[in-house]
Amino acid sequence: MSRVSVVCVWIETNYRSSGRAGLNIARVVISGGAGQDPLVRQLIADATGKGVVAPSADEPVILGTAMLAAVAAGAYSERGGCYESDVVFRRSIFAGC
Repeated sequence: MSRVSVVCVWIETNYRSSGRAGLNIARVVISGGAGQDPLVRQLIADATGKGVVAPSADEPVILGTAMLAAVAAGAYSERGGCYESDVVFRRSIFAGC
């Protein structure tokens, strides 16, 4: 079994477990190296049956860290104020496409 297949099985297993726990997952948000590969995004979409989106920020983890730091520093009163207008999804992949 390839590494990509193992990852997809892991994602599907966790996705199903989340559903059994009562969580309603509307979409999968992906970032990082593997998340840039359209094939990986398609495999995840097919494994979960949900759309997969990638943030438009080149470094979304660093952006999130900066946003939390801005809230901690008092530049924003809450997280929502600093990210609602800044987080944009540029790539979407849907199951079966």
